[in-house]
Amino acid sequence: MGYQIYSDTDRDKRLMAMGQMAASLAHEIRNPLGSMELFCTLLKKDLTDQPTLLQLADQIHSGILTVNHIITNCLQFAREVNVNKKQISNLEEFLSGCLSALTAKSEQGKVELRIEHNAQGAVWLDSYLMKQVVINLGANAIDAAAERMQREPGYQGVVRFISDFSDAQIWHLHVADNGPGMPQQIVEHIFEPFFSTKKAGTGLGLAIVHNLVLAHGGRIGINNNDQGGCTISVCVPYK
Repeated sequence: MGYQIYSDTDRDKRLMAMGQMAASLAHEIRNPLGSMELFCTLLKKDLTDQPTLLQLADQIHSGILTVNHIITNCLQFAREVNVNKKQISNLEEFLSGCLSALTAKSEQGKVELRIEHNAQGAVWLDSYLMKQVVINLGANAIDAAAERMQREPGYQGVVRFISDFSDAQIWHLHVADNGPGMPQQIVEHIFEPFFSTKKAGTGLGLAIVHNLVLAHGGRIGINNNDQGGCTISVCVPYK
């Protein structure tokens, strides 16, 4: 499968200062934000008998949680990734565990999830970090498939997680959706931090995924499928 590969050399030089700045700002903002969340929680307890005011307090609390999520992503993006690899001999079990975290989202969007194995093998991974990669890619793929289903009534959204170990030295994981696909101008920037096609997106999810894959000594690429939709491919050395 051919796809556009993203390397880290030029990207790291261009983004190092941005990452340091984001980490510094995130630390400065998180302290007062924690106090705001605490006071908002206490306020909500005092407003249980005033539903109109409680609803406003809920909206404030939701906004605080959103900002905290953005800060967490900024810190994770800027932090050096330490990989603790262990042998994963049952990739089907590993992927099934990852997909269990996507069940609620897929059911809400009525998108079918499939795991396909082209070959069996063992690979050395940091299971916690790679699970973040799979879940993030899967969540984006579900959103894409659900978007097309909204545009085309009767269309069935499907996300396929294709595990390929046909090359004994490399584990390939392809996350393929049958959504609308991506314009080339988006493909060229999709792994850059703070770039997002979603109104509520932080633009850091795929940038973090990129970092986690590179920390495993791997590569990540993307291409549009001939039949529609998009495939993001992760290649990781078996050891």
